[in-house]
Amino acid sequence: MIESLEELKAIRDGAPDGSEYVSICGNAYAKFENGVFLQCVNGEWSGVVTGNIYSRSLSDINRIIELEEYAMSLEKRLGVE
Repeated sequence: MIESLEELKAIRDGAPDGSEYVSICGNAYAKFENGVFLQCVNGEWSGVVTGNIYSRSLSDINRIIELEEYAMSLEKRLGVE
């Protein structure tokens, strides 16, 4: 799945504090805490519900955003459209 820069920012900005992972569909967040895998549902952290697949790291998403913004700034400076 390839999201636009705006979509990636929405995933990042929607992440509750402490989130480390996001579900494939981008609507659920998870973290490890005290050796337990927790998910955030309606703003509350609780045990993971069976069936959610967390395979995307928020740190990876943040890095992609940084690189995309850097590439856009280079294009602007070089006059590339």
